[in-house]
Amino acid sequence: MRRQLGRTVIYGLMCVMLVSMTALISCPSEQPQSLLIKDFMAMTSQQQCSIRPGSGAQTIRPYGILDLAIGNTYWLFPRFVNQMPTLAETSGEGPQTMVAKETNFLSVFKAETKIAFGPDFVNASDPTDQTSLATIFHSQQEMEKWLAILNQWSDNWTQSIVAAGAEPSAEGIVAVQAIRPDLGNAMFDRIFDWITRKLVTSPGYWLTLKVRIKAMTQDMKEITSNVMWFPVEICWCCLCQCDTNHPDVPSSNRVPCFPGQDDALPATLWPMLADHPECCLEKCWGPPPWNY
Repeated sequence: MRRQLGRTVIYGLMCVMLVSMTALISCPSEQPQSLLIKDFMAMTSQQQCSIRPGSGAQTIRPYGILDLAIGNTYWLFPRFVNQMPTLAETSGEGPQTMVAKETNFLSVFKAETKIAFGPDFVNASDPTDQTSLATIFHSQQEMEKWLAILNQWSDNWTQSIVAAGAEPSAEGIVAVQAIRPDLGNAMFDRIFDWITRKLVTSPGYWLTLKVRIKAMTQDMKEITSNVMWFPVEICWCCLCQCDTNHPDVPSSNRVPCFPGQDDALPATLWPMLADHPECCLEKCWGPPPWNY
């Protein structure tokens, strides 16, 4: 009886130790020590709308701008680094003596985003403004529908298929459509309604994009990066560039890589590229009619 009790105690202790060891060696949900998002790169027309990982001349973008009068999407370009060592470094053997292939080459296959909306997206003005929601929304149902849209994007990780790779200690870049057309269209409908009813004139609302990426090693182990935050200003007609005061005067005509995102668009190009060119044309050329 004592022998059986002793075995039971020993087995119980062994089970506790195994559970503890499993908890210690289990991988966390985020592993920046292996896969780290460093920053976000800028894609500009001055660089022929291309991005070169590892290039010292590449521009880093600290924040973004989305002008809903022109576009309804926002693209992010997170730069990541594979911080895993090579198989040779971990094993101490040279390539000529190694039988196994390099397993720590990372293949990035997925990006996930969440969005944190500022209070301006609810009350259409300064958060200290006491404007009633009954004035801002046409009905209670309309307000609830708008809040449901915001909660959908702020509560859940939205997945995107991406493709990139990086060997150990190397950098890579992926393209992530962080604000999709359906969300952009919903924000456009809401803000355009506020502008039409003159609740706002030059809106500038901030949101924060939260981004992480997932990668696979060559021996099929999944790795999740850190979460990187990126602020974006949502505006109306703020990327209008009045580089000329008359349509007959030539302008620079430099077209951004993504019209409506980050870089200004000359007034002469608004009729061709913007959904609502009238706000820029009136700002630069005065009231209609306009000759374009």
